[in-house]
Amino acid sequence: MGTISGPEEGGNGRKLDPFVAIARAFSGSDATEEEILHKAADMRRNAQNTPANVRRQRALEALNAIQKMFQESGITEAELQAEGRRIRRQLVRERYGFLKRGPGGFDKEP
Repeated sequence: MGTISGPEEGGNGRKLDPFVAIARAFSGSDATEEEILHKAADMRRNAQNTPANVRRQRALEALNAIQKMFQESGITEAELQAEGRRIRRQLVRERYGFLKRGPGGFDKEP
């Protein structure tokens, strides 16, 4: 399987099209850019032609699968939330390293 090089942006600073990102992830590593874009266009067309109730049902099935995975993993909701907060704080520190969480919000370090 291919990988997505940037999580949010393409190489030229534009937001990455989610259909292209998914097509790239599920295409083989030998797939050409033209093949990936063609696959993304097909996925977009299929999503637009699918009735809302079918899309809703697919989303609910995916959500149920995710919930089942978390139940089987043994991770509690509190642990998941704590880890999410830790990662968010780490990302803020990495991106805005001069900022520090103070009582009134984010303040400059002394």
